[in-house]
Amino acid sequence: MTRPLAWLLVANLAFAAHAEAPAPAEPPKLSATEIVARNAKARGGDDAWRKTGTMVWSGHTESSTNPERKLPFLLELKRPDRTRFEIATGSGRSLRIYDGTNGWKMRPDGRGVPTVEDYTAEELDFARGAQVIDGPLMYYAARHATLKVAGLATVEGNDAYVVTAHLPSGDGGHIWVDAKTFLEIRFDRDVRTHAGRAATGSVFYRDYRDFKGLKLPVVIETGSDVAKASNKLVIEKVAINPSIDDKAFEKPPILPKHRGGIVVDTRGVAAGPPAPQTRPPQPAPPPAPPSTPQQ
Repeated sequence: MTRPLAWLLVANLAFAAHAEAPAPAEPPKLSATEIVARNAKARGGDDAWRKTGTMVWSGHTESSTNPERKLPFLLELKRPDRTRFEIATGSGRSLRIYDGTNGWKMRPDGRGVPTVEDYTAEELDFARGAQVIDGPLMYYAARHATLKVAGLATVEGNDAYVVTAHLPSGDGGHIWVDAKTFLEIRFDRDVRTHAGRAATGSVFYRDYRDFKGLKLPVVIETGSDVAKASNKLVIEKVAINPSIDDKAFEKPPILPKHRGGIVVDTRGVAAGPPAPQTRPPQPAPPPAPPSTPQQ
């Protein structure tokens, strides 16, 4: 056999072996009910999530427009639908609070006294449909939304089931569930911009970690189809079922500006090295003067 024929034979054998190799198996066809059940199991189980009434996250935010600037945040969540989101900035702090009915936002005005404003109608509408503690799939399933499997898609290299969710109120969205882990990797929802323009808001969930048996993503990135910028939450600590006073979700009072930022101590389980405190420890108060003996 001549050398060219030998190489041709080797090439043909290699081609035949490649041709006979089985194609990658597609994920099995599952119903929406089956996907919901597997998602709940992968995230720690329905029972564990039902017993979670409060949750606190702390970490830092990042923006694609200024990736070097990292701002500490504290997010407090309380069932059924209360949220308090606080960010420490160089000029003070910003707050966004929703008590289940009303919402407020507080931000520095550059003169030392923060301003407090009510949520706009668009912001209230978004807050009413936002998941508080549960992930999007468990959230819609618990509210008896109509769930349908729209097919399969690829998200960042992962095969995923695409599940559509619709509530009678009209709220809903598309949820991408990883076909191997059954954890959410993307959620799309119709939103309105500050200018009132209709848009699609996208949320990407990455790097799931275990916190006392509950699976949570520690990187959450948000953006929209009309904005080039994206924002990212990097979660460093999580507290499960801490005590949160309902007063935390009341309209914030306007207070004079004070030095320092927020203290991000959630008494929780760290996903990595604990974040440094943004406010140095305060000195202990001086001892009280001795009381005058009674005659």
